[in-house]
Amino acid sequence: MFTKQNSIIILAYIAIGIWSCLLVYSASYASAGNRYEVTSQYFVIRQALFYAIGIACLLFFAKLKTAPFCSKKTMKLAGGIAVLLLVLILLTGTATNNAQRWIQLGSATLQPTELVKSLLIIVTGNFIVHYFPKMMRSNRVTYLLIAYILFCVGLIILQPDLGTSFIVLCIFAAQLLTSGSQHAESANSRLPSCSS
Repeated sequence: MFTKQNSIIILAYIAIGIWSCLLVYSASYASAGNRYEVTSQYFVIRQALFYAIGIACLLFFAKLKTAPFCSKKTMKLAGGIAVLLLVLILLTGTATNNAQRWIQLGSATLQPTELVKSLLIIVTGNFIVHYFPKMMRSNRVTYLLIAYILFCVGLIILQPDLGTSFIVLCIFAAQLLTSGSQHAESANSRLPSCSS
C-alpha cells in the first residue's frame, strides 16, 4: 500500500530521472551522430527507457509481501550468494582496463557487484532485525556483522572497484546508524547538536 512517504520517494525518483535525461541529452546530442552514427535522441531515449523499467520494477517490488525477505534463511542465502558472486568474479571474471568486475555469459556481460549491493542490504537488515537484542547487549554480535561486511568489501577492492566498496560501506553505515542499536546511539551522541 502506498503512503505519502512512498509517493515522495517515487516523485523524487522521477525527478532524478528527468534531470538525468536532460544531462544525457546535453552531453550526447552532438556526438551521437558524429561518433556513433545514431540519432541525436538515441542515448536520451535509452536512458528514459531504462528509467521506465526501473519505475516498473519499483512498483512491482513495492507490492510484494516482505515476509519472505525477512527471515534468517533468506539472510543466510543472500549472504552466501553475495560471497559466491564476489569470489566467482575474482576467479572467472573478465578483465577490462585492469579491472576484473564482469562475468561473461554468452554475448551478455554482467557486473555481479550491482546485485551484491542489494544482497548485502538484505543481509544487514535481516541481521539487525533478528539479532537486535543481542546487539544491544554485546558488541561481539555487531562485530561479527562488521567483519562480514568488511570481508565482502575486501573482495570488491581486489577487483578493484573502490567506488562500489565505498557505496557498500556508506549503505551499511546508514543501516547501522538508523537501526537504534547502541552503536548508533554512541555515534549520534558524538554528532553536534542542532538546537540553539
